[in-house]
Amino acid sequence: MSDTPLLLHSLREFSSLIFPSLEAAGARRILEIGSEAGTFTRELCAWAAERGGSVTAIEPLPCEEHRLLQRDLGLELIEGKSPHALEGLAPFDAYFIDGDHNHWCVSAELRHAFAGDDAPLVFLHDVAWPWARRDLYYEPNDIPATHRQPFSYDGGVEPGNPGLVRGGGFRGENAFAYAKHEGGAENGVLTAVEDLLAERDGLAFLRVPAIFGLGLLFRADAPWASDVRSIVGPLHENELLESMERNRIELFLRAIDPHRFHAGQDRAGTALVVAQQREIEQLEGELAQLRLEQVGPGHLRGAAPAT
Repeated sequence: MSDTPLLLHSLREFSSLIFPSLEAAGARRILEIGSEAGTFTRELCAWAAERGGSVTAIEPLPCEEHRLLQRDLGLELIEGKSPHALEGLAPFDAYFIDGDHNHWCVSAELRHAFAGDDAPLVFLHDVAWPWARRDLYYEPNDIPATHRQPFSYDGGVEPGNPGLVRGGGFRGENAFAYAKHEGGAENGVLTAVEDLLAERDGLAFLRVPAIFGLGLLFRADAPWASDVRSIVGPLHENELLESMERNRIELFLRAIDPHRFHAGQDRAGTALVVAQQREIEQLEGELAQLRLEQVGPGHLRGAAPAT
């Protein structure tokens, strides 16, 4: 069995796009919001160290890997939660937004990144299903009630279902909560991006619809904008990637929810039987028509003889 990690949910899977884009933008001061286990953070720190740059990570629950990165690669660690942890920080050249996947948090982070005349390169994860149009809350009480969707810790999410699935789909297992409904105002990461684009002129957005979606947001008139477009543009809203992502998610769901696989087989089997029955009926009709044409109307039972 191969030891190659599965393409599940890490930003590191986009490294072939991220690091050339950082290089094109001349980024040296980098902020990562949401470092989790520090796997991608290590790659960022190594890249920045080779160029005399620095990486700051905002992470409420740092692990041993973060301590090692502080010691070995100069990671600047902020133990706290965004967006409050952003207060007082000087502007960065590049931001990675991959923390709390909900409209309120992402909106606040984007406004901080593009405050004043700042022109950073911003990377966002989860701009595709499932959190593009549905909020996720690690701590619902961190979100102001007026900006929080009705939520639940019960049930999971699955493509094509705007509600929640009890006992199926992607589930938080009480570790985090999901908005009860998908879509609508102030709901989801991609919605937060689109709201900012509607508020601010002159911003450009690219979206790679794979591995839960990678987004790049930047000033369209940045001197390096065309270089970033040349790197990421060919994959922007790519239909093949989007189709492959739908398939990947379905396989992912089957792996974590075997019942879904068997139910899918039952539905597929029923559909196949119905389709075959319709085909048989169509062929029988065509056969009857051929017989009629060969025999001729004068030879039909009960037809009057020709005179």
